[in-house]
Amino acid sequence: MNFDRKLVFGQLLRSTEVFVFDFDDTLVDERFSVIERWNVVLRKYQTVLNCSDLVACFFDIFDRAGIEYKGHVDDMLGYLNLDMAYKKEIVQDFLSQRSSRELVFPRVIDLLTLLTTNNIKVALFTNGLRYVQEHRVKVSGLKSYFSHIQYGDCAGKKPNSSAFLHLSECLNLTEMSKLTMIGDSFIDDYQGASAVGANCILVNTDVNDSLPVPIYTRIDELYFDFNEAINKGKLCVKES
Repeated sequence: MNFDRKLVFGQLLRSTEVFVFDFDDTLVDERFSVIERWNVVLRKYQTVLNCSDLVACFFDIFDRAGIEYKGHVDDMLGYLNLDMAYKKEIVQDFLSQRSSRELVFPRVIDLLTLLTTNNIKVALFTNGLRYVQEHRVKVSGLKSYFSHIQYGDCAGKKPNSSAFLHLSECLNLTEMSKLTMIGDSFIDDYQGASAVGANCILVNTDVNDSLPVPIYTRIDELYFDFNEAINKGKLCVKES
């Protein structure tokens, strides 16, 4: 496919009224946050259960099975021959944990600063629940950049069309084509946005590059394209 990423990106910059960012794995490293919270919980139960191998066992399973796997605690308790009755308590303890810090990807703050200082409106749309994500967004130091934040329990989650339509209403958009979603998920961000006529830019992803949208393996690459396009626009204005 003959696809000029910068050309399409420039068109989006001119036609978009609001750039809407995903949160986890787009702006911040979700794995970092999850590991931080599990460490707090597991060190507590390592003492409670008098099992010095608890933390090491859990993260061995975590590293092999991945962040999306839901059986980490079951496997850990089973492998260590611990009472499975502790599962619910451990999981609830994890869910109640609040992040003490977030790992923001390189150039994210530069990107959001660049956009907002040039009067480009940005919003946030995360599938995470408000009681968890609201604190994480605050801890990340990014909250002040967004004119609007929509959580997964506000009006449905991506990729549901109703969730995107609710978002457009909150942003006072008259056309979905004036919204550009920026995220890492092919299904949630690309397919969700496309289904309602919105645009999409994919970042921090290795999805098929034959898609007719700008794709960046790292979000810092997106910053450089934004910076170049905005500065070119300023030069054009000065020359005229």
